[in-house]
Amino acid sequence: MIKIQVQCYSGYKDDEKPISFILDAHKFMVERIFGRWRSPDFEYYKVLADDGKDYLLRNDYRNDDWSLEKIPDL
Repeated sequence: MIKIQVQCYSGYKDDEKPISFILDAHKFMVERIFGRWRSPDFEYYKVLADDGKDYLLRNDYRNDDWSLEKIPDL
């Protein structure tokens, strides 16, 4: 798990969905959200970034902390 910074779209609620994230000082734009699900403590987003790779982002919505759960193979 790697801590990341995430910028979110705020629509009908704050931080509705991720639109970009920063990993290793590089900003990735979220092109598409493939999946979204929630556990008791976290919200997960499977996204396609503008580098053409899939990432799994995790939001600890109680603490407003984001992490990268899955890094694509290089």
